[in-house]
Amino acid sequence: MKSKRIQLQSEALPSFPEIKLRPARIEDARRIQMLYAEVYGQHYTIPTVYDRGLMCRAIESDSYFWLVGEHKGRIIASLVYSIDRLHRTGKALGAVVSKEYRKHNLASMMMKIILDKITRENDLVDVIYATTRTVTTAPQQMADTQGFIPLGIFPNSHKIFDYETHCLAAYFVKKSWDLRREPAVLLPEIKPFFDMVNKELQKVGLKMKKPELARPDHGSLSGMNKTPKHQALLDFEAVSAPVFVKNRARTLGNSGVFANTFVPFHEPNLMLVSHDQKNEIYVHCEPKDRY
Repeated sequence: MKSKRIQLQSEALPSFPEIKLRPARIEDARRIQMLYAEVYGQHYTIPTVYDRGLMCRAIESDSYFWLVGEHKGRIIASLVYSIDRLHRTGKALGAVVSKEYRKHNLASMMMKIILDKITRENDLVDVIYATTRTVTTAPQQMADTQGFIPLGIFPNSHKIFDYETHCLAAYFVKKSWDLRREPAVLLPEIKPFFDMVNKELQKVGLKMKKPELARPDHGSLSGMNKTPKHQALLDFEAVSAPVFVKNRARTLGNSGVFANTFVPFHEPNLMLVSHDQKNEIYVHCEPKDRY
């Protein structure tokens, strides 16, 4: 097995020593999937969980930190952090605990173990994102407890039992605040959302400078739907070949229109090409969630 540069240590719960929190192993894959199936049935949509091959690669990868809770040979909790070392960002995902063990606060403990490891101890990331379900308040409360700041929502973002709206939150390492490019330049229609986030930041002693509103020549959302009459519509063909699309996007690097593109934790797996092959659109398509 490939050795990670940062090692997670196994820990026993002081209140319940028979439960161990430890790094996931390849041989855990089936039992991890059984845990998610126990809680969500066959409705879980994160590919890293439902695709056994992706799960095994993630467990071995330097870009993932996967903790599980184990009790008497049974996997009873799971939590994953994905990190992008280049952009120094992380994402917490897939927190799940078997119903009969939820009183032990396992998810919160696991979240903190990895959070401390990739921020305070090893300085791998500056910002960590998390999305939380809204069907109960517990996931949001857990994120709040760990210092995550609410930033917004994703309406109807994941199809689990039904389409759910998820919350977006982020954890900021203190020094990252000094690296921000300010003031932000915003479309006028975005400013109300900016103001709401700023209020949340002020609760923890952070504050963003007053933004600059985009000049009229930058356009606005209200004018985006107005297609000039002389502009002909383009016909596109879809190329659904994930490996080819991903590699082609990488060859473009950060040049041209991609110079200021930043889409964390998503890679294109679908490409739209105009019939004259002068225009290409790169898309991340999530078939289970249908977006």
